[in-house]
Amino acid sequence: MTDTDPTGCRTTRSTRSCTSASIAERTQEEDAVDGILVEKREETFIHREKHEVEFIDIPESPSPVGSIPSNTRASLGKARRKLSVVSTNALVDGIHDIRLDETLNVDKQKGSVLPCLVSAYAGKSQKGFAPYHRRKKNQDALIMAEEPHTSTLFFCVLDGHGEFGELVSGFFQREMARNLFAHDHFEQDPRRAVIEVIAALESALVQDRRIDTAFSGTTLTAVLLRGDRVLVFNVGDSRVTVALHDAPNTADASVSSTSRESSMPMKKETLACTPSKARGLSFLSRRSLSLSTASNLPSPPTPPLRSIRLSIDHKPDVAAEKARILAANGRVFAVRYDDGVDGPARVWLKDLDVPGLAMSRSLGDVVAHTVGVSSEPEVFEYTLDSARDVFLVLATDGLWEFMSDAEVVRMVGVAKDPQEAVETLIKEANTRWLKEEQVVDDTTVCVAFLGEWRK
Repeated sequence: MTDTDPTGCRTTRSTRSCTSASIAERTQEEDAVDGILVEKREETFIHREKHEVEFIDIPESPSPVGSIPSNTRASLGKARRKLSVVSTNALVDGIHDIRLDETLNVDKQKGSVLPCLVSAYAGKSQKGFAPYHRRKKNQDALIMAEEPHTSTLFFCVLDGHGEFGELVSGFFQREMARNLFAHDHFEQDPRRAVIEVIAALESALVQDRRIDTAFSGTTLTAVLLRGDRVLVFNVGDSRVTVALHDAPNTADASVSSTSRESSMPMKKETLACTPSKARGLSFLSRRSLSLSTASNLPSPPTPPLRSIRLSIDHKPDVAAEKARILAANGRVFAVRYDDGVDGPARVWLKDLDVPGLAMSRSLGDVVAHTVGVSSEPEVFEYTLDSARDVFLVLATDGLWEFMSDAEVVRMVGVAKDPQEAVETLIKEANTRWLKEEQVVDDTTVCVAFLGEWRK
């Protein structure tokens, strides 16, 4: 039997075809295709005529995870901020079907050859740590892709959650860029192309019985750069910020929302960034420090910088987001645990304590979407100025949970290149997680230098 869903995808029990998809045969090995950094996971796809996609060789989904034993809970301390909550307050973070996985360290630095304001960029996705789950999987994912025909750069970070979060984020990681670049409207209307590809991929994902999305999903935060135009697409609580010169003779910067609804005003922060005061210096790599000492060269001067946030964190307790959830018969409240520590605000069904999702927008999460959790991206537009703007930072909330935009900009401002900036941020984020929560969240960071910054 064949059906047509609202996104235009034709589906059967074993195949799915999307007009926007052009999916090449791939293996389970890690590789880079057409500048798209990908990590192969359990699923295998094969190209068919008319872009039909058949899912093959995918292991059956394991049974649902049970609750953590009470003697283990006692050792968790405050380590609850990043866990999904299901019935009876069980904490779930991909605990079932544990096996040893290598840490995903996808990092790349290059100078862009495209005619845009990005001069160099780097990114990395690093697996976190949990004492009760030492072989956890990295549920984050990273995309850094170039499309030469339209001179477009596309960056995207994904933060999977739930028992099968790494499968959900991995699905979008593999398919997002290649489907976007093949979209009929990508050249003339990239905003429409991104929105339609996200919708089509999510529809295909939730219809696939081999990836259980009832209580698993992912955030998606993407930046599309073409010339001096920046489009930001956000679903969830990852974040984008831009650093700019804080000088009276620079042009004013503004961010415009092109979404149907905006959750809250943009946040602006002003800071002074100098090498002598930037705490990020203490987290530079040993190699970087030794090279700097050997060369006996002073650190490059860093003018005062300020930051403008280019996205909004979609949390259940944000007024507009909460109103939508309540209107759909959902509930929003934080869980208080036995030790009296409250977690973040979460989304619940009207009569059941599930799913306990700690964000108000996501992809997947079928149960949460029945009570107002949305998959609609919030879109923002920003115009770059080469005399004003110096770098962009895109990261999952593993970075932002305990670091402000101002602190992040300060650390990047003293780095000699994007790769050093990425390593510095991840190291500092990990340190703060261990201090505050006794766990470390998966952390994905992408940094892009603009114009003449650090040249």
